[in-house]
Amino acid sequence: TRRVAWSGALEAFGLSAEGGGPSYEAFAALIHPDDRPLVRARIDAALAGEPYEAEFRIVDPSGRTRWIMGRGEAIPGPDGAPVRMTGVNYEITARK
Repeated sequence: TRRVAWSGALEAFGLSAEGGGPSYEAFAALIHPDDRPLVRARIDAALAGEPYEAEFRIVDPSGRTRWIMGRGEAIPGPDGAPVRMTGVNYEITARK
């Protein structure tokens, strides 16, 4: 369905349910342009059955660059095709 849901914790990264609600496009717009291909490739690999893990930068609405660690997995349906993807993103700027 391409429906996206996220917790209120992502508001710390500059995302909110306002302005059309959660979407992959809203999330991708925060990803640093140099890191978008990496994140997209990792998502595509997860949809093909690999675990999702990526360290990438976002540029929050204040213009500050922050490092994020994303982890997740695609959940297959009865026919093996992905029907859902779940995961978590957390900030690792201090570590970087």
